[in-house]
Amino acid sequence: MMKKIKIGTRKSKLAMWQAQYVENLLKNKGYLCEIIGITTLGDKIDKPLYDFGGKGLFTSALEEALSNNTIDIAVHSVKDLSVSLSDELPLKFDIKARFC
Repeated sequence: MMKKIKIGTRKSKLAMWQAQYVENLLKNKGYLCEIIGITTLGDKIDKPLYDFGGKGLFTSALEEALSNNTIDIAVHSVKDLSVSLSDELPLKFDIKARFC
């Protein structure tokens, strides 16, 4: 039996669309997938992001879910990633999936 790939993403419309795009790519390769919506700190605050440091607000919950195996992969916009990434969470980017 094939393992289901758990795809983590934020619950915003754009993030869900991106995750569904990746899900379709994986399904076309024969993989089973499940999208798991994750609420991040950036989704919870109602003040300017710079008041909170601005970095990691939309990604730390995804990184935590990856680290504790709640999800297998995270789909997220590169624009919100920190400049320094953990060696434990490698970044994979598919140029074919870029937006025009």
